[in-house]
Amino acid sequence: MNNQSNLGSELKAKLDQWIGQELLITKEEDGDIDKTHLSLKNTDIEQVNSIDDYVLPFVLRLKGSGEVITDDGESPLPYECYEIPFKHITKSSMTDAELSFQTDRAIYKLHRK
Repeated sequence: MNNQSNLGSELKAKLDQWIGQELLITKEEDGDIDKTHLSLKNTDIEQVNSIDDYVLPFVLRLKGSGEVITDDGESPLPYECYEIPFKHITKSSMTDAELSFQTDRAIYKLHRK
């Protein structure tokens, strides 16, 4: 695994400490902000092999039930899984209650409730 997957593994290790906790995930991409509540049950990282340049080589999966928060209310999280695709991660901060990092496409903030 390369350095980027190691950063993903470091994030995963921190998230593994949060299993059983409620999370608020905020994703900012191209000026759009999405929020999701998640009851974290498990995490994993997968290396994705694809010839498609749009598909990023790694995905961090946060598994558990949750709701996507929209302007119209909340709707169930599809497949009980929240995926964070990445090639590069810049770790901005990691505390006992919050993770904040940037991937190739978005800025993520994960708050433990």
